[in-house]
Amino acid sequence: DMQYITRFAGAVTQKADHPEQGKALLTFLASPQAASVITATGLTPVSAPRDTAR
Repeated sequence: DMQYITRFAGAVTQKADHPEQGKALLTFLASPQAASVITATGLTPVSAPRDTAR
């Protein structure tokens, strides 16, 4: 058997219309609060420290 892994990435570009909201979303998605929801949908949440939105 083979298992396929899909990695999801996110970024806020320099010319984003709403950069602060984009950074807030990415920060939330990497938070412990989001981890339970992410796990409940069958995905694996971020488990190691990442370079969060600056």
